[in-house]
Amino acid sequence: MIIASDLEGTLTSGATWRGIAGYLMASGRAADYNRFLIPRLPMVGLYRANLLDGEAFRNRWIAGLLNLFTGCTEDQFNEAAEFTVEEQLWPNRRETVLEEIRAYQAEGHRILITSGSFAPVVSRFAQKAGVEECLATPIDVIDGRLTGRVAGSENTGSSKAANLRRHLEGSAPDVAYGDTFADYEMLKMSRVAVVVEPDRKLSIAANAHGWRVIRE
Repeated sequence: MIIASDLEGTLTSGATWRGIAGYLMASGRAADYNRFLIPRLPMVGLYRANLLDGEAFRNRWIAGLLNLFTGCTEDQFNEAAEFTVEEQLWPNRRETVLEEIRAYQAEGHRILITSGSFAPVVSRFAQKAGVEECLATPIDVIDGRLTGRVAGSENTGSSKAANLRRHLEGSAPDVAYGDTFADYEMLKMSRVAVVVEPDRKLSIAANAHGWRVIRE
Protein backbone atom coordinates (compact mmCIF):
# COMPACT_ATOMS: atom_id res chain seq x y z
CA MET A 1 0.00 0.00 0.00
CA ILE A 2 0.95 3.63 -0.47
CA ILE A 3 0.44 6.02 2.45
CA ALA A 4 0.77 9.76 1.84
CA SER A 5 0.72 12.40 4.55
CA ASP A 6 0.77 16.15 4.74
CA LEU A 7 3.28 17.62 7.21
CA GLU A 8 2.25 20.84 8.98
CA GLY A 9 -0.89 20.45 11.04
CA THR A 10 -0.93 16.72 10.31
CA LEU A 11 2.35 15.22 11.52
CA THR A 12 3.17 18.27 13.63
CA SER A 13 1.31 21.18 15.15
CA GLY A 14 4.39 23.32 14.54
CA ALA A 15 4.73 25.73 11.63
CA THR A 16 7.60 26.38 9.24
CA TRP A 17 7.07 30.15 9.34
CA ARG A 18 7.47 30.15 13.12
CA GLY A 19 10.69 28.17 12.83
CA ILE A 20 12.10 30.43 10.11
CA ALA A 21 11.15 33.51 12.13
CA GLY A 22 12.81 32.01 15.20
CA TYR A 23 15.96 31.34 13.22
CA LEU A 24 16.13 34.92 11.97
CA MET A 25 15.65 36.25 15.50
CA ALA A 26 18.26 33.89 16.92
CA SER A 27 20.84 34.59 14.21
CA GLY A 28 20.99 38.35 14.63
CA ARG A 29 18.48 39.23 11.93
CA ALA A 30 15.65 40.44 14.15
CA ALA A 31 15.62 43.80 12.34
CA ASP A 32 15.11 42.08 8.98
CA TYR A 33 12.25 40.01 10.38
CA ASN A 34 10.60 43.04 11.96
CA ARG A 35 10.81 44.95 8.67
CA PHE A 36 9.00 42.03 7.09
CA LEU A 37 6.46 41.67 9.90
CA ILE A 38 5.34 45.21 10.74
CA PRO A 39 3.80 46.16 7.36
CA ARG A 40 1.89 42.87 7.36
CA LEU A 41 0.32 43.16 10.81
CA PRO A 42 -3.02 44.51 9.47
CA MET A 43 -3.28 41.44 7.23
CA VAL A 44 -2.61 39.21 10.24
CA GLY A 45 -5.68 40.69 11.92
CA LEU A 46 -7.83 39.99 8.87
CA TYR A 47 -6.46 36.44 8.69
CA ARG A 48 -7.25 35.76 12.34
CA ALA A 49 -10.76 37.11 11.80
CA ASN A 50 -11.20 34.58 8.95
CA LEU A 51 -11.61 37.40 6.42
CA LEU A 52 -8.84 36.14 4.14
CA ASP A 53 -8.23 32.94 2.23
CA GLY A 54 -6.13 31.14 4.84
CA GLU A 55 -4.10 29.00 2.46
CA ALA A 56 -3.30 31.90 0.13
CA PHE A 57 -2.29 34.06 3.10
CA ARG A 58 0.02 31.38 4.48
CA ASN A 59 1.61 30.84 1.07
CA ARG A 60 2.28 34.57 0.65
CA TRP A 61 3.68 34.76 4.18
CA ILE A 62 6.10 31.89 3.74
CA ALA A 63 7.13 33.20 0.29
CA GLY A 64 7.87 36.56 1.87
CA LEU A 65 10.07 34.92 4.48
CA LEU A 66 11.95 33.05 1.76
CA ASN A 67 12.69 36.39 0.11
CA LEU A 68 14.68 37.36 3.21
CA PHE A 69 17.18 34.66 2.25
CA THR A 70 17.94 36.15 -1.18
CA GLY A 71 21.66 35.78 -1.85
CA CYS A 72 22.22 33.23 0.92
CA THR A 73 24.01 29.99 0.15
CA GLU A 74 22.24 26.65 0.23
CA ASP A 75 24.22 25.76 3.36
CA GLN A 76 22.93 28.88 5.10
CA PHE A 77 19.33 28.04 4.25
CA ASN A 78 19.88 24.43 5.26
CA GLU A 79 20.94 25.76 8.67
CA ALA A 80 17.62 27.60 8.90
CA ALA A 81 15.79 24.44 7.87
CA GLU A 82 17.59 22.42 10.53
CA PHE A 83 16.69 25.02 13.17
CA THR A 84 13.05 24.97 12.04
CA VAL A 85 12.76 21.22 12.39
CA GLU A 86 14.71 20.90 15.64
CA GLU A 87 13.16 23.88 17.42
CA GLN A 88 9.63 24.00 16.00
CA LEU A 89 8.37 21.06 13.94
CA TRP A 90 9.82 18.03 15.70
CA PRO A 91 9.14 19.18 19.30
CA ASN A 92 5.50 19.70 18.28
CA ARG A 93 5.14 16.42 16.38
CA ARG A 94 1.83 14.58 16.61
CA GLU A 95 2.82 11.21 18.06
CA THR A 96 -0.68 9.78 17.58
CA VAL A 97 -0.41 10.17 13.82
CA LEU A 98 3.28 9.25 13.63
CA GLU A 99 2.52 6.00 15.46
CA GLU A 100 0.09 5.08 12.69
CA ILE A 101 2.72 5.91 10.08
CA ARG A 102 5.28 3.76 11.90
CA ALA A 103 2.80 0.88 12.02
CA TYR A 104 2.40 1.05 8.24
CA GLN A 105 6.20 1.19 7.89
CA ALA A 106 6.58 -1.90 10.05
CA GLU A 107 4.24 -3.74 7.69
CA GLY A 108 6.44 -2.81 4.74
CA HIS A 109 4.15 -0.25 3.12
CA ARG A 110 5.42 2.68 1.06
CA ILE A 111 5.32 5.98 2.98
CA LEU A 112 5.78 9.50 1.71
CA ILE A 113 5.35 12.99 3.10
CA THR A 114 4.01 15.69 0.80
CA SER A 115 3.99 19.29 1.96
CA GLY A 116 3.82 22.88 0.81
CA SER A 117 6.80 23.69 3.01
CA PHE A 118 10.29 24.10 1.59
CA ALA A 119 12.12 20.98 0.44
CA PRO A 120 15.08 21.30 2.88
CA VAL A 121 12.64 21.56 5.80
CA VAL A 122 10.47 18.63 4.71
CA SER A 123 13.43 16.36 3.96
CA ARG A 124 14.88 16.94 7.43
CA PHE A 125 11.60 16.18 9.15
CA ALA A 126 11.20 13.08 6.99
CA GLN A 127 14.67 11.88 7.99
CA LYS A 128 13.82 12.20 11.67
CA ALA A 129 10.54 10.35 11.09
CA GLY A 130 12.32 7.59 9.19
CA VAL A 131 10.51 8.36 5.93
CA GLU A 132 12.57 8.13 2.75
CA GLU A 133 10.23 9.76 0.21
CA CYS A 134 8.97 13.32 0.30
CA LEU A 135 7.52 15.96 -2.00
CA ALA A 136 7.78 19.65 -1.16
CA THR A 137 8.08 23.18 -2.52
CA PRO A 138 11.49 23.54 -4.21
CA ILE A 139 13.57 26.65 -3.63
CA ASP A 140 15.17 28.45 -6.56
CA VAL A 141 18.97 28.42 -6.52
CA ILE A 142 21.30 29.98 -9.11
CA ASP A 143 25.07 29.55 -8.88
CA GLY A 144 24.73 28.14 -5.38
CA ARG A 145 22.72 31.05 -3.98
CA LEU A 146 19.03 31.48 -3.28
CA THR A 147 17.07 33.84 -5.50
CA GLY A 148 14.47 34.34 -2.78
CA ARG A 149 11.80 32.62 -4.87
CA VAL A 150 10.35 29.15 -5.14
CA ALA A 151 11.30 27.08 -8.17
CA GLY A 152 7.94 26.75 -9.87
CA SER A 153 4.82 26.65 -7.74
CA GLU A 154 4.06 25.77 -4.13
CA ASN A 155 3.26 22.11 -3.49
CA THR A 156 -0.20 22.89 -2.12
CA GLY A 157 -3.85 22.41 -3.04
CA SER A 158 -4.55 20.95 -6.47
CA SER A 159 -0.84 21.15 -7.30
CA LYS A 160 -0.08 18.88 -4.35
CA ALA A 161 -2.55 16.28 -5.63
CA ALA A 162 -1.24 16.54 -9.21
CA ASN A 163 2.40 16.31 -8.11
CA LEU A 164 1.62 13.28 -5.98
CA ARG A 165 -0.17 11.47 -8.80
CA ARG A 166 2.73 12.28 -11.14
CA HIS A 167 5.25 11.02 -8.58
CA LEU A 168 3.23 7.81 -8.24
CA GLU A 169 3.15 7.44 -12.04
CA GLY A 170 -0.60 7.83 -12.29
CA SER A 171 -1.50 5.91 -9.16
CA ALA A 172 -3.23 7.30 -6.09
CA PRO A 173 -2.41 6.71 -2.42
CA ASP A 174 -4.29 4.00 -0.59
CA VAL A 175 -4.34 6.10 2.58
CA ALA A 176 -3.88 9.87 2.86
CA TYR A 177 -3.63 12.15 5.90
CA GLY A 178 -4.32 15.90 5.86
CA ASP A 179 -5.51 18.75 8.06
CA THR A 180 -6.76 21.65 5.90
CA PHE A 181 -9.02 22.05 2.90
CA ALA A 182 -5.85 22.55 0.84
CA ASP A 183 -5.40 18.78 1.26
CA TYR A 184 -8.90 18.02 -0.02
CA GLU A 185 -7.92 16.96 -3.56
CA MET A 186 -5.25 14.59 -2.22
CA LEU A 187 -7.64 13.14 0.33
CA LYS A 188 -10.45 12.73 -2.20
CA MET A 189 -8.30 10.72 -4.60
CA SER A 190 -7.16 8.27 -1.91
CA ARG A 191 -8.97 5.05 -1.04
CA VAL A 192 -8.98 5.92 2.66
CA ALA A 193 -8.84 9.53 3.89
CA VAL A 194 -7.91 10.53 7.43
CA VAL A 195 -8.18 14.13 8.60
CA VAL A 196 -6.22 15.45 11.57
CA GLU A 197 -7.47 18.41 13.62
CA PRO A 198 -9.22 19.71 10.48
CA ASP A 199 -10.01 23.31 9.69
CA ARG A 200 -13.66 24.27 9.31
CA LYS A 201 -13.98 23.62 5.58
CA LEU A 202 -12.22 20.27 5.75
CA SER A 203 -14.29 19.26 8.78
CA ILE A 204 -17.47 19.86 6.78
CA ALA A 205 -16.07 17.86 3.85
CA ALA A 206 -14.96 15.04 6.15
CA ASN A 207 -18.45 14.76 7.62
CA ALA A 208 -19.98 14.72 4.14
CA HIS A 209 -17.64 11.94 2.95
CA GLY A 210 -17.62 9.98 6.18
CA TRP A 211 -13.88 10.32 6.56
CA ARG A 212 -12.16 9.40 9.79
CA VAL A 213 -11.19 12.35 11.99
CA ILE A 214 -8.33 12.38 14.51
CA ARG A 215 -8.52 14.96 17.28
CA GLU A 216 -5.95 15.24 20.05
